[in-house]
Amino acid sequence: MTRQVLRRIGTSIAVVAAAASIAPATAAHGTSHDSTPVHSMPVHHEREPVDAVGHNDTPATAERLGPRRHVRILGSLSITSPLRNSPPRKLGGLVLAHTATDVDFFALHLDAGDVVGAAVNGTVNGTVERLALHGPGGSVAVASRGSHSNLYPAASPLPRASGRPVLHHVASRPGRYTLAVASGTGAYEVTLEVFRPGPERDPRGTTQTLYLDLDGAQVDTTNFEPFGAIPGLRTLSPLVAFLPRWGLTPADEPALARAIVSTARVILRDAVTRSANSNAAIRVLSSVDTRDPYGAADVSRIVIGGTVAEAVFRFPTVGVAESIDPGNFDQEETALVLLDLLSADPDDPNAPLGGRVSLNFYMTDASDRIAFIGRVLGLTAAHEAGHLYGNFHTNGVNAVTSLMDGPALDLATTFGIGPDGVGGTADDVVVTAFGRDEYDPNEAFSGVQDTRTVTAFALGRGRGRARR
Repeated sequence: MTRQVLRRIGTSIAVVAAAASIAPATAAHGTSHDSTPVHSMPVHHEREPVDAVGHNDTPATAERLGPRRHVRILGSLSITSPLRNSPPRKLGGLVLAHTATDVDFFALHLDAGDVVGAAVNGTVNGTVERLALHGPGGSVAVASRGSHSNLYPAASPLPRASGRPVLHHVASRPGRYTLAVASGTGAYEVTLEVFRPGPERDPRGTTQTLYLDLDGAQVDTTNFEPFGAIPGLRTLSPLVAFLPRWGLTPADEPALARAIVSTARVILRDAVTRSANSNAAIRVLSSVDTRDPYGAADVSRIVIGGTVAEAVFRFPTVGVAESIDPGNFDQEETALVLLDLLSADPDDPNAPLGGRVSLNFYMTDASDRIAFIGRVLGLTAAHEAGHLYGNFHTNGVNAVTSLMDGPALDLATTFGIGPDGVGGTADDVVVTAFGRDEYDPNEAFSGVQDTRTVTAFALGRGRGRARR
């Protein structure tokens, strides 16, 4: 499989963002969550005639798909067609007709929390280079020119494709949405499916648990292979093993653990209490206050410890989640926050980015080390949880700050270092919330991602039913 690796070393992950073949172990495109073959889905045939434009080329004129939540759309994109009522123009003695490129719109209704996915199938000979979903107000919620569906977990029912546009969206409000099929020619087939979030299938009242594992863990890294891991059962060192590298002692571990857990709890509880989902809830536990619950239903974990060498990754990384799961259809996953680069000697000539990956680069005698390290590790854990709950990166270089931001211009910004250049002081700039921001332009999407909505509906309590 060919993948483009975008390495982010900071408060988040080394992101693999690319169009890639779906691994054999994953749910293959061509099957829905309930094992209904794509070819047996209801079909919507585009009503606009072949080689025509102007019938369904705007959100206002979109063809209605009706109440169906799983549908194959069969249509055709014209290369160019003469614009009606427009005289020809001359260029260098040649008479040219005014032309327009075809775009096809299809309308559907979504409820708040609905998880919609669309993928261009590979069963016809035409080309489609762009899918876009427009929200009730007409603006683009998300557009895609590629596929990151290889990053979905195997349990995800969302439609997938290799090398063709795929998009997903979690609706923050109910209303009329429109799917645009664009930038291509000839016949096409698009699969569109709508689901309720995975946790709503759980028994009524079930609450998701996030476990912060600080005391070392064994991790099967098979699912991390798309992100650079060499698969195997790995043993990762506990947090306490890294404390001397930050100038701390084992006696400081309880206070540091409290700072880590408190930071993550505040961020995730903010997401569930300030969202459109009144049914959202989250339980954040850690190895300092409970026995390890990982392995039980509805428990995901963030392992905070270990090194790149222990985890056996092909390239340096700090944080990585085993999937990006819009709708949270797999509620028993793992993410890693590795500590060797964050605790390294900043003067090591071999240190990545001139030692700026290490938190030691930013600490002096004026630093509140426990507060600073605890905040960065708590933010990193919450960021990785955000990926497990379905968030892709947002734009790390624009004026909007978000917990899910991708690569910043410099790591001082990533770590929240204030004007004094020192971490753990009063002027630190702390980003502690999910929010609305543009997608990271280095990944396949454009539009605005509402990461609070994505997270909150991923954390809904069980309703004991599912709507398909």
